[in-house]
Amino acid sequence: MGEGLECTTRLKSYAINLNGGIYSVQGSTTDAFPTLEALCESYIQTKQPLPAGGMLLKGVIHKPWQLFLCDVELPEPEILLGSGEFGKVVKGKFLKPGVGPIDVAIKMATDLKNAEITSEIYTEARVMRALIHPNIIRLEGVVVEKIPVMLVIEFMEGSSLLDALLKKRVPNEMRFPICMAVLYAVLHMHINSYIHRDIAARNGMVSHDCRTVKLIDFGLAKHGTQFILNNIGKIPVKRLPPEVLRTKRFSTKSDTWALAICF
Repeated sequence: MGEGLECTTRLKSYAINLNGGIYSVQGSTTDAFPTLEALCESYIQTKQPLPAGGMLLKGVIHKPWQLFLCDVELPEPEILLGSGEFGKVVKGKFLKPGVGPIDVAIKMATDLKNAEITSEIYTEARVMRALIHPNIIRLEGVVVEKIPVMLVIEFMEGSSLLDALLKKRVPNEMRFPICMAVLYAVLHMHINSYIHRDIAARNGMVSHDCRTVKLIDFGLAKHGTQFILNNIGKIPVKRLPPEVLRTKRFSTKSDTWALAICF
């Protein structure tokens, strides 16, 4: 794997608001378009910068992974699977074409006014779409119709690896296969030039019989084999090698360090 391959950002994600039949890009105070097509055409033709920087060069057709609200069902009351400072994960149903309703985990932001969080969710979705592997949790699609953006993710019966270990539900004979499964997932990421940056037992899922293992949570993942952190944010300090704490440079090597601590 090439040490010189740096993470670069060429694509950005922008939320489009629909209020009272009027379309606008999130963050704009002047947009007022009657259709989505008119909004896109205006930005393309005028080359007007988008509110958070960047420029719209061309339109992109609807992709199969882009879902609508009618494609998912959220039970009431909601079934909370997990939560954090800026988001939560709930259990729901995905009306999968040709298959029918299937259980899914739906990840969404809770801070609806934070455009940066929305952009990070899109980034996480791009990472997950690029990583198809038996030991990596699968992205079914993204609900992009309105805020909050929802990641529709494969639902796995079981628990986090951390929870299974704390409750002593991992038989000794399954510990090595679990380690190998996580290793294969991380190896697949590195071969495809992605780094996870948050490898930990809490970010591994195991089935009740411990025979199915999947790596989850790609919110900090980056494309490239190196990434330099410019702005100090929340980072998993307990699992970082000393040189990362000093230089803020993440790489496949720092993933490997975290993997060893996880084991």
